[in-house]
Amino acid sequence: MLSFVQVHGLASGDGGGSSGGGGGGGSMRGSAASTPRRLGLPPTPLGGGAAGGGASRGGGAAGGATPPPYPPALSREGSASGLLSAYAAAHAAAPPPPPPLPPHPRSGRSSHTNVAVRLRPLSERERARGDRAVWSIDGAGNVGSVDARSGRFTPKYHYDATFGPECCNADVYGSVAAHLIAPALDGVSGTIFAYGVTSSGKTHTMSGCPGDWGVVPCVVRDLFQALGELQASGAVTGAIVKISMMEIYNEALNDLLDLRRTNLKVLEDRKSGLVVVEGLSEDGVASAAQALAVVGRGERQRKVAATSFNEDSSRSHTICRLNVEIHRGGAVTSSVLSLVDLAGSESAKATSTAGRRMEGSFINKSLLTLSTVINRLSQGRRGEHVPFRDSKLTRLLQSSMSGPGALLSIVCTITPASAQSDETANTLKFATRAKLVAVTASRNKTLDDAAIVRRLRAEITDLKRQVALLMENENEKAALPEPRSPGSGES
Repeated sequence: MLSFVQVHGLASGDGGGSSGGGGGGGSMRGSAASTPRRLGLPPTPLGGGAAGGGASRGGGAAGGATPPPYPPALSREGSASGLLSAYAAAHAAAPPPPPPLPPHPRSGRSSHTNVAVRLRPLSERERARGDRAVWSIDGAGNVGSVDARSGRFTPKYHYDATFGPECCNADVYGSVAAHLIAPALDGVSGTIFAYGVTSSGKTHTMSGCPGDWGVVPCVVRDLFQALGELQASGAVTGAIVKISMMEIYNEALNDLLDLRRTNLKVLEDRKSGLVVVEGLSEDGVASAAQALAVVGRGERQRKVAATSFNEDSSRSHTICRLNVEIHRGGAVTSSVLSLVDLAGSESAKATSTAGRRMEGSFINKSLLTLSTVINRLSQGRRGEHVPFRDSKLTRLLQSSMSGPGALLSIVCTITPASAQSDETANTLKFATRAKLVAVTASRNKTLDDAAIVRRLRAEITDLKRQVALLMENENEKAALPEPRSPGSGES
């Protein structure tokens, strides 16, 4: 029988106090705690943003709030400690709790991919070299081009949600990720990934910064808060949350939580049909603060380098996985939340050395394969080969886009700069194709030994009842007098 961590209710100040376990959050690695542990989460949103707010079309901030200015990318060395300390400080002020999470689609139903587009403002570097804004978003949420001479806006694309330069990460999270929390606690997996060119704002959208938290910390926050609420209502008896982090660098899959584990193999589980990574480490976490510490530890190991467009450009695809196991009496549901920050596609002019150009070629190859997979899936032709196995990235995303399936959200980040206009156009075409991909999210439900025994006993009892009814019917038939044939009357 599985052992698991007991979910307990928590007081207002529990989350900040667990940051001392941030040395890895690995005290639960691969085993259960001997005594029930508290899943501590401050019951307030990061930065005071509304977690469940809808998308702000045309660049307006949700709820009328003034978002912080769009910041430059944080350095990897300072992001982990800064994120954790600012996370605790933000909760000390105790702003009002977030609104309820929106309802989620029912398991087993086909739904189209949720696609959002985020446009960042021109950076200081782009302004300094004379770039102009040639892409924009209008008040109706349309993405279009801007004529350099007349300034005329021509709408070209429309998506599930669009976010202009004035929008903050809370707006993006509320539209593309908040609705995945409730299904995850019901056994339905979810995947979110950010796609776009180098320096378009993918890492800022996924990780964020103090005062403007990104998708990953907001998912962690709401996941643990929802767990606490389920326990308080008596709906669950226990839970296990484990985190793994990996990167794909030059088509090699490496463990970001254990640097000794490199070039890992991607395999397919024959029983479940899911894609798994052989030898990938997992850290058990019992609080949001512990989870953020693990994420920060993995982020510090990620490959970054300077390019012509960004001084701190991501040179690898990073995948953060939250494995969630929920116990409701004897029934157990399991799900995986995959949070993916892709490296940016780029041309050769964005790199300065041969080594960087080789990195760029691997990045572009995997992103090209992803585009091919999206294109094939969007056409919906049955029996057509989809090249999931052509890259590690698409192999890992295979279970999210086909097979058992998962709820899928994509954030495409774009820049208005004229120097990257062609790359922005390609990103928007990718988003248009991705919107046509339909996925079927299935509920993953398993039973422990005791539940299986109870279910089998109930089935045996029901079979005995059916046998007894059959025997009773047979006995009644045997007691009836035999019918007399015509003409056999007495003479």
